[in-house]
Amino acid sequence: MNKLVLVTIDSKPTFNITVTSKTTIRDIKSTLKSFFINNNLDVNKYNILFNINETSSLPVMNTRQYDKFSLESVFDQMVNSRIIISKSMVSELNKDELFLIALQLNLPDLLSFCTSSKRINDLICQNNDIWIAKLNREFPNYNPMFRKDTPRQTYTLLYDLTNLKNKLGLEESIEEIYQMKRLDIRRKGIKEIPKEIGNLTNLQGLHLGDNQIKEIPKEIGQLHNLQKLYLYSNEIKEIPKEIGQLHNLQMLLLQNNQIKEIPKELTQLHNLQKLNLSYNQIKEIPKEIGQLHNLQILDLTRNQIKEIPKELTQLHNLKTLWLQNNQIKEIPKELTQLHNLQGLDLSHNQIKEIPKELSHLPIRI
Repeated sequence: MNKLVLVTIDSKPTFNITVTSKTTIRDIKSTLKSFFINNNLDVNKYNILFNINETSSLPVMNTRQYDKFSLESVFDQMVNSRIIISKSMVSELNKDELFLIALQLNLPDLLSFCTSSKRINDLICQNNDIWIAKLNREFPNYNPMFRKDTPRQTYTLLYDLTNLKNKLGLEESIEEIYQMKRLDIRRKGIKEIPKEIGNLTNLQGLHLGDNQIKEIPKEIGQLHNLQKLYLYSNEIKEIPKEIGQLHNLQMLLLQNNQIKEIPKELTQLHNLQKLNLSYNQIKEIPKEIGQLHNLQILDLTRNQIKEIPKELTQLHNLKTLWLQNNQIKEIPKELTQLHNLQGLDLSHNQIKEIPKELSHLPIRI
């Protein structure tokens, strides 16, 4: 570490410290001590500016008033300035010093800090003290409704709900958001569904249509009370397998996306009544489709489907089947088993003949 360089920033004397990858805590302590303690300087009258790798300058952080130089003040500067602390530096720290660093990190950085070392994980992250301290610091008056089995779970929930509120630009309080049964944020220019959405376990209806969403997070599978999920007119390319965990889902609208495949897990939605996957790029209807015994409306208009599987005839409650604008060449005669069918549209395909067994069905070709 180079010597401290005294410069002026915002009319206030500033010590410019250069930190390299080999810098140790001892280096920082001894250098600062020699300038502030040995020279009888009032630390409160100075800024401390950290540089990293002798090139990039980090933001100026105001020093705080303290009776004597302590490691705490250094950590305030280091953590708030986003300085990367090397493993060799961390190994020198005791439990209290590690605790101080952890207290100032946001949750993703703290979890990364926890996994960086078994020692840190054992001393800090597996101890309730850090999570209680962060709760008291960031959510001092949190509603008891958020209390979970452990302080860590409670803090994580509060942190996630706050993040969700900010990412989606919701005006409601986190208490109101947590208890929501219906969330309608269509046409908001949303590009990403935050993974924190999985915490809204009271949701029964989620409307995210007409946005710019490219991916459905796997956490969507945690919404076990969800009955209606609207994701039409987005840029979604894949349906996650976790969708199959939504056992109460009755309506799933995914039309006008870029989906190429229907995952087998989707056929586990035994309460599903309406499925719209029109205007996508689907090439095949999975044979497992026959497991959707409560399905009444199936819309697969304008895809790239070439064949109707015989298993589709197991959908005995099906009333409407739309398969127009595909590449289907043949109609299976087994469709006659769909006794509740009221509408069947197979127009704009490559069908040349209707089996005589289906002549009584309301088919449009």
